[in-house]
Amino acid sequence: MRDKIDEFMTEMAMYAEHLLVTTGMVGTFFLASSEEATFLVPGDWANEKEKVAIVTEIKRFFQEEGVTRYVMVSEAWTVTVSRHEQLKVMPRDREDREEIVLVALVAADRAPRIKCWEIDRPFTGEAPSLKPMEEPGHGGWIEGRMLNLI
Repeated sequence: MRDKIDEFMTEMAMYAEHLLVTTGMVGTFFLASSEEATFLVPGDWANEKEKVAIVTEIKRFFQEEGVTRYVMVSEAWTVTVSRHEQLKVMPRDREDREEIVLVALVAADRAPRIKCWEIDRPFTGEAPSLKPMEEPGHGGWIEGRMLNLI
């Protein structure tokens, strides 16, 4: 089963890379399913205030529709910190940030699975591409509201 999940997550990353090459960015989106239906839900926000409102509405929608699992794909910034270091400055405001595509699989009956790819944007004018990153350990190094929508 894990192989099929990994394969699906890689396919989602390949789609994200297609978006990156053709549009220059990967907007956040969710592919969610319930017992009755599958939903493609955009996460289209321009700032933190809109993000809070939209994520709240997505969570309400998922509960209303009985969503039991979803995949989230998003372009994001990340930074590396030690387990004991507290993040005082958000990645978006740090010069040492890395640009990534994150694919997270969340299901009601298991711990979230997360895979990340670093975005490589060559200064030569070549198309951007994705490079796999090391997989996070148990408990992940990525947390947040996006992993808690069901």
